[in-house]
Order: sequence, then C-alpha cells, then structure tokens
Amino acid sequence: MKSPLARLELDRRGFIKGLGALGAAAWTSSPARAFTLPEDKIKVVHYFSTPGDAQGRQGQPMVNQSSNVVMIETERGLVGIGEGGEPRTMD
Repeated sequence: MKSPLARLELDRRGFIKGLGALGAAAWTSSPARAFTLPEDKIKVVHYFSTPGDAQGRQGQPMVNQSSNVVMIETERGLVGIGEGGEPRTMD
C-alpha cells in the first residue's frame, strides 16, 4: 500500500493555492515581529524647503512634487526622509 504522499499530484491549481498560502503566511508574520521591537523616540526633525526648483524658478513645479523635505532621526539611529506640502499642491 502506498502512502498518501506518494499519490500527491501537483497540478496548476494546487500550485497556485500553495503559493497563495505561502504569501499569506509571509504577509501576516511580519507585523507580528514589528510588535516585538523596542520602543524608539524621535530625536531630531529636520525641515528643508527651497524657494524654487533646481534652476531657481519660482512658482508651481512642472510635476506634482513638493519642494518641502522632512528628515526624521530616532534615538536608535533610524532615519526617515519624505516630501510633503500643502494638500492642494500634492493633488
């Protein structure tokens, strides 16, 4: 008598289901690890703004891009950089 594993057939549908289950397991495990991180506090917030674009022109940029940049440093040494601006300029 053959074992159940010897009769295992891998078809396309079963393969896709297996990939989906693997992706779901990988996706749900990372937030669980995030809760175990030690608490961190913001150390410094840097705000940079330019009066115009790289060529010194004033006014609205050609694309929906802000000239405001924020850099946040934490006590553990993590650094986050992002751009922002008024909501009407980011639409």
